[in-house]
Amino acid sequence: MFQERTLFLVCGLGSLGQHCVVALKKFGVNVIAIEQTMPKSWEFPELPKFLEELIIGDCRQIEILERAKLKECRSVLIVTSDEEVNAQTALTIRELNDNIRLVMRCGQENLNQLLNQQLGNFFADDPTQLIASAFALEGLGDETIGFFAINNYRFQVIKHQINSNDPWLYGRKLSGLNNKNRRILSHINTENITFKGFYEWELNRSLNIGDTLIYIELVDEFYLRSYQGLLQQKKKTKKMARTTKNFSESL
Repeated sequence: MFQERTLFLVCGLGSLGQHCVVALKKFGVNVIAIEQTMPKSWEFPELPKFLEELIIGDCRQIEILERAKLKECRSVLIVTSDEEVNAQTALTIRELNDNIRLVMRCGQENLNQLLNQQLGNFFADDPTQLIASAFALEGLGDETIGFFAINNYRFQVIKHQINSNDPWLYGRKLSGLNNKNRRILSHINTENITFKGFYEWELNRSLNIGDTLIYIELVDEFYLRSYQGLLQQKKKTKKMARTTKNFSESL
C-alpha cells in the first residue's frame, strides 16, 4: 500500500470481532485487539497467531488505548456487543486522535447519525445488515474502492491522492510504481483533472502533490495459503487421531 500506516485496532473479540480480524488479515495488515476478558473459545483457533498483540482490558480507558498504539493505527473497529460501550469508546478515541478512521457496531440509526456529525471520519451500522468483511473494508477507509478474489489470490483496488505526507512518492515516475504485486490503472494529474480512462497516461510522467492514482494490488497470497494450510493440517490431525483411536479399540 502507499499508505504508511498499516496497523489496525479491533475492540471486541466476539464473533464479529474475530471475523473482522480474519477479514483484515486478508488485506495483509497488522492487527492489535482489545478484549475485556480472555475469550474462552475461538471461532478461528489460529486467530491469536494473527494478532500483533492481544490486550486484556476496557477499551474505553485511555491507558488501554495507549497500550494498543492508538496513535500509530490507521483505523479502529469498535465491535463489542454493548452499543453503549462502543459509543463511549468512539468518543474517547476521537479525543485522543483527531483523524483516525472509526468503524463502529451500532444498530441505532439516530445515534449513528449524531456521532457521524460530531466525530467525522466515522462509519457505523448494524452487524445484522453487514458481513464482517464489509466492516473491515470500511476500516480501510474511503481510498479502498473494493476488493475481489481470483483463485487463491485476493486483490484490492485503491484510489489515492498524493499529499504532503507522501514525500517518498511524489517526484517518482509512474513506471517505477509497477511491480509484481501492484499495477497502476490510472493517473489523473493536477494539470488535467479530467478522467479519460484507464491506461491513458504516460509511464515516464513524474508524480506531483495533488495527483490521483488508481491502482490494483495483491494483498494476501501468503495469508490465504497459510490459513488454508493450517486448516488442512488440522483436518489431517483429527483424521489421524480417529484412526489411532479406532486401531486401539480394535486391539
